[in-house]
Amino acid sequence: MKAINEQKWYIIPLLIFLIMLNNASYAMTEFEKSNIQEQKNQQNSIIKIKVVSEKDTFAQGNKIKEIILDNAKKYNLDPNYLLGICLIETGGTLNPDLVGPRTYCGRAKGICQLMPELIKDYEVEDPFNPNENINAGAKHLRYLIDLYKNKKIYDENENLLKTEYVAAIAYNWGQGSVDRMLKNYDCIIIENMPYEARRYLKIITAHCKGNAELVKKLLEE
Repeated sequence: MKAINEQKWYIIPLLIFLIMLNNASYAMTEFEKSNIQEQKNQQNSIIKIKVVSEKDTFAQGNKIKEIILDNAKKYNLDPNYLLGICLIETGGTLNPDLVGPRTYCGRAKGICQLMPELIKDYEVEDPFNPNENINAGAKHLRYLIDLYKNKKIYDENENLLKTEYVAAIAYNWGQGSVDRMLKNYDCIIIENMPYEARRYLKIITAHCKGNAELVKKLLEE
């Protein structure tokens, strides 16, 4: 009987140890949950889409937007237009590490989703560097705008298209595709463009007009 009682004294310390271990495990789990939630909150704050109407508030609190604003000034682009292009290309995330799906031309990279040919043409050393990437994207948009700015380009319903919108189509669909359509039909037949190019035009138009709800809806499609 005495031997049995002597063995029982181990039970209480063991129970205390198990309780402490369980509490520590629970605390660690809650800490991990808190960290995950904080990361999600930070991510959500980064990708929140906001159409800008006042250029003087454009760059507040976002380093990527500061780079976009600097390059818009450098290449004489509407900052909201360049921001719209960057949002479309990244699905609203402005993620500098984004890699596009594989195509026969290679994969697009970075915020402006530069294809290998553009990376080479504009001598981009690191396409995942926001400064280099956005600079090349803005420079290419400037080139496309200058290319089409002296041409009156209409859609199939005889609506005059803004040069910036034609440049946006060419940026997405390719300059060669736009030029071939203009050569064959002397206008842009929007309904004959690929779905992605039509969607691209809708988003940039909505963004430049300040329709944030439509931009968000189209980006989620």
